[in-house]
Amino acid sequence: MRRLSKKQLKKLAVGLGVGLSITGAGAGIYSQSQNTLTVPNKTMAAEQVKLGTDGIFEKGKDISFDADYQVSADSKIEKLELFDKLEPCYIYSKATIYDDKGNDVTDQGTLDFDKATNKISWQAKAGTADKWFARKMKMRIVVKLDENADLSKYLDKNTNQYNIPNVANMLINDKDIPSNKVEVHTPNDKKPTVLKQVEDKNGKFVDTAKYDIGDTVHYRVTYTVPKNGKDITNLQFMDDLEDVLDLKEVKVTDDKGNDITKSDGDLKIDGDKESFVWQPTKDYLVKMPDHSYTVDVTANIKPNVDLSKYLDKASKDYQIPNIAKMKYNNEDTPSNEVNIVTPPPVGKNKVVKAVDGLSGSYHEDKDNVEIGKDYSYKIQYTPKQGMTLKDVQFSDDLEDVLDLVKVVVQNPDGKDVTDSEGSLKLDNSKESFIWQPKDDVVKTMGGKTYTVVVTAKVKNDANLQKYIKNNVIEIPNTAHMLDSGEDTASNTPVVTPKTEEPTAKKGIVRDPSNWTKFFGNKSETSASQSSGDKVNQAMDINAHNAAINAAKKLVVQNPDGSYRKANSSVSDKEFNDALATLSKPYKSEEKVNINDQKDTSVTTTAPTSADDLKSVINATTVGNNEAARGDAVDYLLTFDIGNNADIKSLVLSDDLENVLDLKNVVILDSDGNNITNDGALTTSNEDESWTWTAKDPTKYSGKKLYAAVAANVKLNADLSSYTDKQIPNVGHLQINGKDTPTNVVHTKLNGPNNPKDDPRNPASPNNPNNPNSPDNPNNPKSPLHGDGTNNPVTGKNGLLPKTGHFILKNVGWIVGMLVAGIVGISFYLYKNNKVFKSKVKKIFKK
Repeated sequence: MRRLSKKQLKKLAVGLGVGLSITGAGAGIYSQSQNTLTVPNKTMAAEQVKLGTDGIFEKGKDISFDADYQVSADSKIEKLELFDKLEPCYIYSKATIYDDKGNDVTDQGTLDFDKATNKISWQAKAGTADKWFARKMKMRIVVKLDENADLSKYLDKNTNQYNIPNVANMLINDKDIPSNKVEVHTPNDKKPTVLKQVEDKNGKFVDTAKYDIGDTVHYRVTYTVPKNGKDITNLQFMDDLEDVLDLKEVKVTDDKGNDITKSDGDLKIDGDKESFVWQPTKDYLVKMPDHSYTVDVTANIKPNVDLSKYLDKASKDYQIPNIAKMKYNNEDTPSNEVNIVTPPPVGKNKVVKAVDGLSGSYHEDKDNVEIGKDYSYKIQYTPKQGMTLKDVQFSDDLEDVLDLVKVVVQNPDGKDVTDSEGSLKLDNSKESFIWQPKDDVVKTMGGKTYTVVVTAKVKNDANLQKYIKNNVIEIPNTAHMLDSGEDTASNTPVVTPKTEEPTAKKGIVRDPSNWTKFFGNKSETSASQSSGDKVNQAMDINAHNAAINAAKKLVVQNPDGSYRKANSSVSDKEFNDALATLSKPYKSEEKVNINDQKDTSVTTTAPTSADDLKSVINATTVGNNEAARGDAVDYLLTFDIGNNADIKSLVLSDDLENVLDLKNVVILDSDGNNITNDGALTTSNEDESWTWTAKDPTKYSGKKLYAAVAANVKLNADLSSYTDKQIPNVGHLQINGKDTPTNVVHTKLNGPNNPKDDPRNPASPNNPNNPNSPDNPNNPKSPLHGDGTNNPVTGKNGLLPKTGHFILKNVGWIVGMLVAGIVGISFYLYKNNKVFKSKVKKIFKK
């Protein structure tokens, strides 16, 4: 036996059972559309109409009953029988069995008709019942209503109608499953009859149909005038609808489909009572006996009415009844009752709000979003029913940290009615909107749901501090509806922006001359020439440097000042060699006149213009550089404050190495504004450090701050304790005491480790300007300069007049010449004088 999946079983469980319908000449209606099969109907005449539950048939006419079966899928099938026990007034004609594809499968079982019980049955052949497991089947039974049958037991004396029932069955093993009941209504030969039906949303005429408030409803009433109506003197078709219905249209047709509403009668509609009366002309009245007439009635369920008296306590739905009538001479003949079932009206205004962020679907509680990226709210407004709506407004005032991008209003059908059915007012300063529907729209919107789709985003520069709860950002929002001065609020969904962790980055300004005009911390490295000037000169000179030009072809510079390979063919060695070449500081080929070098005295100023401040934060930085003593070394620190904490304190700091001389510090925001005075800046000349503490730390949540630091390498800097002459530096960001350090940057000293060996150092003996240097001709203690009072002979510092300075200056040459002469003479004597040679040998033997 085949087995179905759980999903298939659940689907079949909904449709399991038997559905019965009637078709035939004249009229026909069907019951359960979900089980209906479409099959060839060779027995049906061209006048076949819709299928439904009930139908009107005259005696002697063919009637087809369609029984639809859904075979079970939850048990092993050993026996399957389809049968229908017909009422005795029916004359059996034939039956056909169809499978779920519309194929005639009658011969795959045994078809039998029992005349004694008027029962038609079909039983699957032995051993084949399992074949129909979980399948749909149909049995079409064709019968005729016996013209001589006694129908008295089927007569409804209240409506004068004959109601002949029928129920089909399916037997699976020992389980008997009945179908719904259908009724055949046969005209009364002696008395008038009225049959009323209502069309459901599937287009079938039934006795109960479900509709929503405000929907259009279609009734159909069949009036039958008896054969013995020759003595008829007065005839009226009438229907008084319930006051909660709005009668719109009435149309009368004869049994041939001709519209006789105005041509053969007079129609009167009472708009206050929601009723109509149609009365035929005298000439037409005499033609009406033994004929049926159809009246189609169209009405709407009023949106703003009180339906409380129609409440069905069992189902908690509202059931609106209706009965049509026919006045025959002086007697009223009512129809059967039909009902419109509608869900309970909304007694209060209702507003439901949902948000769709990164999840991709709407949620009424919360969703994650990304700062600066669009997301949407869906607000469903359902005005109340049963009461008059007045001064209706849909509104939403977003939080100021949100940016209202777009608003679209949709009617219940999803159509954009923002401008066609109302007026929209946007307030960009408050990030809010108000939509007010037109008066004629208000009259019909009760119980209907209008949807407002709002596109928004979290502002990039928004201060989200007050929305932080347990280190999570939650931005709430509530929509509102105003009606007759009464405000109705929605639920409050929240959006949670993606939190950003604080980060800190430090870079060395690649070309300090770019900041010279801002801070002025240039180094006087030679007479009348600043370090900035020398860099500019070096750039011009190095523009023709073959090594530098070759290196530039192997790399591409990134926006942050770093480099990457120009292409995939560049090897690692070529790349590293190029970096080494390009990382060397620009050097002027001009030789420095040491004798003209001066002490470096640096004073700085802070940039003030907006353009200068923006240029500062856009400076190109590197992680490593080289600098000589006295050169400027400027730093740009970038702090992304993040938004993942309720900021109580915010501190930026940097403790420079003592070999550096801190000159100036400026704090800037991402727009280039100088915000140094928005905090307390403390600097220490002793520690070469600075600390900036924000006065209002919460305002910087999610923001980016910069610190521009101007410094110089001290002329007397001693780097003997530093590895490879590398000067490290790290900045710090502290939020609520939690420290986030920057990366480490390094400046390599271009000069000797010991400041005493650096001629740039004014205190170095190698600096000609040092008064204590022996090379300084102005040093009174220099042997090159004095009055000779210390010479006991001459009184001139031990130097002979006119000769001392010459001898002292040329002592090296004099000594060398004397030594060379002595060696030459000795060698000559050793070769040519035997006595001298023997004496020398004796000396070495000793």
